Amino acid sequence: MKVNRHLLATAMAFTLVSGSAVADTGTINFSGLITGTTCNVDISGSGANATVTLPTVSADSLNGATKTNGKTRFTLGLSGCTTGLTSAKAYFSGGNTVDNATGRLKNTDNTGADFVSLQLRDGSNDSVIVVGDASQHTTTTGYVDISSGNATLPYFVEYYAEGVATAGLVASQVTYNLIYK
Repeated sequence: MKVNRHLLATAMAFTLVSGSAVADTGTINFSGLITGTTCNVDISGSGANATVTLPTVSADSLNGATKTNGKTRFTLGLSGCTTGLTSAKAYFSGGNTVDNATGRLKNTDNTGADFVSLQLRDGSNDSVIVVGDASQHTTTTGYVDISSGNATLPYFVEYYAEGVATAGLVASQVTYNLIYK
């Protein structure tokens, strides 16, 4: 009886598989570009990895959700860019220091200020950068001309109140990549 059930189950499986149809419905083409050395990066004169120090501000200035303060400029200086590349911008990647819902940087100092995050802005047009969001790839804003081999990418970072901020230390970090056209 067990053998008959096994044969019946196998026959049903072949019937189900042979009953499905497969047809060609389209083609997906992929293309890309691999370049040699792209550009050297220098963040505000401190190398490719740097610390940007925001000013000390009063917790009173961040006494309610969405308030900002301490806007600080930083730049990514590009030099020695590969010939043939015409423009570049930074893509700020998501990660464990990023609030995926807001795109702001979490305060990672465990003894730090409560209800405070860090927000990035494009230094060319002051628009908010949603860290980790794919729209950074698809938007055409934020690119700078690198055809001369050198350029400066301007950005800002600022304190952002998620609620009524409390006094304390604020620290975070973000990973960046350069996107070229």
